[in-house]
Amino acid sequence: MKNNVIRKNIRIKRRNLNQKIKIDAAIKVANLVFNFIKVKNIQNVALFHSFDGEIDTFPLANLLWKNNKKVFLPKINSFFKRTIYFLKYKRNTNLKLNKFNIFEPEKISKRKFFIDDLEMILVPLVAFDKDGNRLGMGFGFYDLLLRNWKKKKLYL
Repeated sequence: MKNNVIRKNIRIKRRNLNQKIKIDAAIKVANLVFNFIKVKNIQNVALFHSFDGEIDTFPLANLLWKNNKKVFLPKINSFFKRTIYFLKYKRNTNLKLNKFNIFEPEKISKRKFFIDDLEMILVPLVAFDKDGNRLGMGFGFYDLLLRNWKKKKLYL
């Protein structure tokens, strides 16, 4: 119950942030993440399509595309099993709204990418605590996906 109250309060606060603050934060995050990617020589990065006041990931996607990195977005595989896979995301990728009103790629490519195909995943969240524990939207897709992430060569 406590997590639902936190989710609700944080989501309202982030939706009400000033547009300039949101844009500045998105650019700062894009530069920080991109510099990390350059240092680690990462090629395959999964982002999320921003939703409900989340930080905008499009500035980072632009940096990645300009530097010939491969960008991926999640797509729901099974709503009931709470599973996702990833599809390549390019400037001209057609997006459609899923069950949660979040844009995801239309499945044109037959090639699905999974966690083992990626080097970095930017994980959406509502909040996190001082220890870096993530509070998501409450549906469990990323919790299930990342349950063994430490066994993989993967940056979150």
